[in-house]
Amino acid sequence: MPELYEKVTVDQAYLTTENATAEIDRVLGICLLHKLPVYISIPMDVAKHEVAIPSDSLILPVFQSAIATLAEAVDESVTILEKAQKPVILADVGVDRYRLHGELRELLAATGYPYATMNMGKGLLEETHPQFIGIYNGAASEDYVRKRIEEADCVLSIGALMTDFNTGKFSAKLDPGRTIEVHGQYLKIKRALYNNVAMRDILSALSKRLQRRDAQTLDFKSAIENLDAGFTTPWQPNTDAVITQRRFWYRLAHFLKEDDIIVSETGTCLFGASVIPLPNRSTFVGQVLWGSIGYSVGSLLGCCVAAPQRRAILLVGDGSFQMTAQELSTILRYDLKPIIFLINNDGYTIERDIHGATMPYNDIQRWNYHKLHEIFASNGWGIKVSTESELESALQKAEQNRDQLAFIEVMMDKMDSPEVLLKMLQN
Repeated sequence: MPELYEKVTVDQAYLTTENATAEIDRVLGICLLHKLPVYISIPMDVAKHEVAIPSDSLILPVFQSAIATLAEAVDESVTILEKAQKPVILADVGVDRYRLHGELRELLAATGYPYATMNMGKGLLEETHPQFIGIYNGAASEDYVRKRIEEADCVLSIGALMTDFNTGKFSAKLDPGRTIEVHGQYLKIKRALYNNVAMRDILSALSKRLQRRDAQTLDFKSAIENLDAGFTTPWQPNTDAVITQRRFWYRLAHFLKEDDIIVSETGTCLFGASVIPLPNRSTFVGQVLWGSIGYSVGSLLGCCVAAPQRRAILLVGDGSFQMTAQELSTILRYDLKPIIFLINNDGYTIERDIHGATMPYNDIQRWNYHKLHEIFASNGWGIKVSTESELESALQKAEQNRDQLAFIEVMMDKMDSPEVLLKMLQN
């Protein structure tokens, strides 16, 4: 068993009564330093023992860049970027993991460059930022964003994870010869690898060295200038119309508020939510690294506990919800008050899109989802909606009843999918 965890974690600890406090501090420090998972094994007999309080305060390790390597990497990056006529910044989840939102903002202000995020980086900065052009997801991207990224003569890629769903099923076309890759502790240009340089130091140095260019010279269009009209025009429900993916995401965009936390399940929800313009200071949680269905219900619980003063919203499908439905009980146990939208499309729609509409393993047992709160606890309310007018009434109730958990079961056709998902699967 120890050998197994050595393969998937950056460090491990096996606790005894003698080493417990020191090892816990050491391994947590490594976790925070590298932003990677660690493993701590606590035997049952050790867990019951009291241990001495450490005499020293916890001092977290700080990564230090190799000065000469940093200078060389920055010099080369500046040379390439200053020669480029249409540079662009592509930021992703690495910026969030290293908590470098301020440094990214400073770099944008210093350079004037347009920037995009990938799916996992959605919401890094406010999406009303004048230099934000949209989400890049390979062939599934909006055409303007795809062309602006793929035709740029230099892409400054910051913290990007090139995984399947983060790249539109590996359809992203980023020429290594025109890409500068900045990661947590290294930088890569073509075949040159600069190890032991911190992302924080690179971004700060580039902000000081690069010349600012104006938007007219760089020739780009911001995302707010290029929004689908459904996200900007006032919403009017079609009274008896059934709820479709397209119309649901239009309506949800108008429902979201500043400071909201939006947790989106991996599946149709993730792809539908990825194109919604986010309000300022909102947080988007979308896990497409491992594609782990069911993660979102537990993630919602964590978000509610971490930020009880903020409105937390869950977007989850019926299939994914059945993986971890018991966490709804925990949410109610602690009297947390999120708003849950469960898209009931009668099974695993994203898998039907990928593997075929009639595969029986994509069918699931039908539940009365909106009534589950009655089984687990009484401090919540639930409703099933099938038409746009019913959805509108449910949203109004959710706005007016913030003192209870809201569970809104939204009925949709089993083969109705977000356009961006279908676009990705065509490639």
